[in-house]
Amino acid sequence: MTAFAKMLASLSIWWILLGFIVILAALFLVFSKNQRTRPVRGQLLVLSAICLMALLFFIITFSFKGSKMAAGATAATMPRAWAVLLIPVAVLCGINILSKSNEPDPEFGPRWKMVITVAAAIFASVFLFKYIGYYLSSAVFLVLLMWLMEERRPVTLVAVPLCWVLFSYFVFAKFLFIALPAGALFEAIF
Repeated sequence: MTAFAKMLASLSIWWILLGFIVILAALFLVFSKNQRTRPVRGQLLVLSAICLMALLFFIITFSFKGSKMAAGATAATMPRAWAVLLIPVAVLCGINILSKSNEPDPEFGPRWKMVITVAAAIFASVFLFKYIGYYLSSAVFLVLLMWLMEERRPVTLVAVPLCWVLFSYFVFAKFLFIALPAGALFEAIF
């Protein structure tokens, strides 16, 4: 498992993304051919993507260095905890979707621009980690996402990103002693 994890960790993000897209495209075809899964294939694809991401991060944790931090935690602790929680929940949601008569997926209509915009914002946010850091990048991302979803209340537009940044800081920096990317801008200033 460690060798496979090191191989995955050494791959370019573009190869991993390509593999991710190929797997999801194959699942799309499988879900489209089955009469039972065709009406809910969008929901099943979202759950499949969650499982794939959790599994990918779980496997990559085997390539992390094993130095222990406070309370016996390592760099692999949080990704493994998320994977152990996300995969069973996604599987149970999938079973629920298939066992009940859920509403079929809505038609892919005029909201496709929103989907593309949110996907671009996610990639931009992750790309900006290197330059402006996790905290500022995630705050800007949350404001943009809330604005796209037509949230216009100023208090909410400030409070949600601020609370998220504070929560992230205390959980990762203070509790788990994991430094999130500060970004080249803040490293140059401070």
